[in-house]
Amino acid sequence: MSRFFIFLIIVCAGVAVLRLIPVLSQTRKSAKTLTGALFGLYAVGNIYYTLLSRLTISAAELEAKILLFIARLAHLFSAPIKMDAGAMQSGVQAGAAVEEQIESATNLALDPNSAFYAVDGFALNVLLYLPMGYLLPCVFPRLRRRTMLVVALSFAISLGTETIQRVFSLGTFDWRDLVCNTLGAVIGVILYKTFLAARYPLETT
Repeated sequence: MSRFFIFLIIVCAGVAVLRLIPVLSQTRKSAKTLTGALFGLYAVGNIYYTLLSRLTISAAELEAKILLFIARLAHLFSAPIKMDAGAMQSGVQAGAAVEEQIESATNLALDPNSAFYAVDGFALNVLLYLPMGYLLPCVFPRLRRRTMLVVALSFAISLGTETIQRVFSLGTFDWRDLVCNTLGAVIGVILYKTFLAARYPLETT
């Protein structure tokens, strides 16, 4: 659950920074720039965590895949070399064991039926879209009185992310992620109305 606390700290820090920006900024333009930059950082972090980070491969997984490749290569050339049946069977079993370890390590966090996914996944998916709920009204004045539109946009972005994960095999499409993301956006809107609305009022000009 260490990631949960990291995400929670980021969420709380974001609210605190947004409260301070209008006070510390000398002009309205500079406040808009800083708020937009904060939203940009969040957007990049969201994209990296949900999509780009899944394109990387850990050193341990890479090593395991190399061992699996060697095992399969040995099995492929076992017939011409006339390897005895016992050695060939051992190589096949070793390769299968390595492949099973890879799949287990890779799919643990993506398995909707695992306890890890149920607890950690729920908390992280809520926190991941919580900043979306309070950043959108801060950055876009037209959304400050349109709560349902903020929630709908957050849902649409989450739906798009889930679809990309499914199409490009970066994860599984899970409706529970959509629910958690949308819930996070709703909580974010509540935080905006509670702590930030007075600092980012609706512009009249």
